[in-house]
Amino acid sequence: MTAPARPLTPPGRTPTRATRSGQAGRMLRRGALAVVALGLAAPTVGSVAPASASTSVRVMTFNIAQLRVEDSRDRIVRLIRFYDPQVVFLNEVDGPNDQRNQAHSLAAALGMQAQTYLTERHGSVLRGNAILIPKRLRFLRVSRSRLTPNGCYLRGVVGATVDLGAANVNLGVAHLDGKEAGASCSNDPGYPVTSADAALEQAKQLRRIVGKPSCATFVGGDMNRVPGSSTHRVLTTFLKDTWLQRFDGRPVHRGGNQYTYGWATGGTPAKRIDYLLYDNATPMNADVPDDGLRVPGGEPDDYGAGTFPSDHKPVIASYRIPAARSCPAG
Repeated sequence: MTAPARPLTPPGRTPTRATRSGQAGRMLRRGALAVVALGLAAPTVGSVAPASASTSVRVMTFNIAQLRVEDSRDRIVRLIRFYDPQVVFLNEVDGPNDQRNQAHSLAAALGMQAQTYLTERHGSVLRGNAILIPKRLRFLRVSRSRLTPNGCYLRGVVGATVDLGAANVNLGVAHLDGKEAGASCSNDPGYPVTSADAALEQAKQLRRIVGKPSCATFVGGDMNRVPGSSTHRVLTTFLKDTWLQRFDGRPVHRGGNQYTYGWATGGTPAKRIDYLLYDNATPMNADVPDDGLRVPGGEPDDYGAGTFPSDHKPVIASYRIPAARSCPAG
């Protein structure tokens, strides 16, 4: 595959209708973002970041599969740089292991900062979720909450309110358990495991944590269930599925395909299980990279050839945030 042109609107420039219709979904006017997964309150006078009309933000969610693919760290760094998101949600990041902390290692390479919540124990290694933002932005508050009931692994959600400069946003990232109702765990977790559909019950818990947002809110992650499932229906009772939305009368997903997992995994049907969910913002475009994505400075990444840096693909979307939907700072 030839190198794709980088269809990104320069920072500070409002996309025109011609730009939006002529470029496959990754434009964005830089601005503000943040998500917190606890106690979302209505914005109050004097508690929000100043903004005149609206601002824009680009968000990515990516299950990096513990960086277990050879050279995956450097290739994931290149991929994130290529899309240039202001917010990155990560799943399956490993904590200290041979002096390694994957979220902070990636953040350092990208000039970003990280907040993590590592709940899954794999031998001596802890694994979990992370939020990355550029160093020039500020985490105003951070929350960490367990997701119950227990599936095959202990799950959690890390949330934050972030000052993007022109607006505050609430952010949250979760990785729901893959255990189906009545199924057993291949591992021995050493703690009581629900007999129910773990992802469905954890989605209900996530709904209780997030509540009904009254300001700009973004939640991402590997939800381990496809669109139309009971879990997806719960998630979309309090947040909107970015991929299903329209902008300027057209679907927001103008480039790539929707499948984030199983597109080349030995017979597993290709499916969409990684999501960007939102409220109180307007999605302008969304993208999942095609197979054979060629990032400048690197070789083509094609999971079918065993070279893509994860068994999941990222989801990237750009949003417009109305000034009136900036979140409280505290």
